[in-house]
Amino acid sequence: MSNLSIIERYDFKNLSPDLTKSQLEIINARRSETVKSLIIENSALFYAEILKAFDLALMLAGHKKEESDYFNQVKACSKALESNFNIGKYGSITVNELNIAVERGCSGQYGEFMGINYVTLNKFILGYVQEMNEAITKQRIYEADLKYKREQKEKSERLKAEYQEKFWKFIEADQAEKKSNPDKVINDLGSVKCKQLIREGKIVLSDDDKERFKKKTLTAYALEISAERQRARDKQVSFGYYPPEGEDEKAKKIRIYYSLVYNEWLKEQKELKENN
Repeated sequence: MSNLSIIERYDFKNLSPDLTKSQLEIINARRSETVKSLIIENSALFYAEILKAFDLALMLAGHKKEESDYFNQVKACSKALESNFNIGKYGSITVNELNIAVERGCSGQYGEFMGINYVTLNKFILGYVQEMNEAITKQRIYEADLKYKREQKEKSERLKAEYQEKFWKFIEADQAEKKSNPDKVINDLGSVKCKQLIREGKIVLSDDDKERFKKKTLTAYALEISAERQRARDKQVSFGYYPPEGEDEKAKKIRIYYSLVYNEWLKEQKELKENN
């Protein structure tokens, strides 16, 4: 496995704030090649790394090299560790992490040990792998959360853009309707469209405009109520029942108010286009 593939495993620019100092060291150390891939690519380099780790352990533990048996011990340790790496016993531990495992092990972080040999290094690496997996899990959860939030934001922006496109198609259709029939009153979601145009700053009402439309609303409201009452009387006579109640007075006036504003805006837009 190449160094690039290791680096791309994590979002090193967005490390979890929940990682401890020790866990940060682990994640940052994972920028190097995995030991298992090193075995496949270059067995000589693998042996060199084990030799380096073995020597580091001897030094940190304060042990001297026993020249007569030193290379036999390293060779035996290397062979046993290679087998463990090949079967995946140590997961994806990297070359950099191998030395960290030795340093932490020699400090007593993974319990007491006797001598520097395969048993000791195996214990150090297994202890480290447990820490490594905890750090990886924490970072992965954080990255997944960031990805989810990013996707939700992108989805929200996409839906907003789609809505805006559809919204303006509705406006254009109303403008076309107004152009073909200037006296036509657009009621279909007129109040909803008007509120959106106000939020977007396309419609700006002065205080005088607001007062003017309030007065027009009261007049239009009275006419609509009168018409509804007449329809209700006609239905009572024809079918002998009372129609169900619709909007309350406040909701009806709000709808009428914004519908009046919207229709006047459409008329103004038509006149502006004609003059230009």
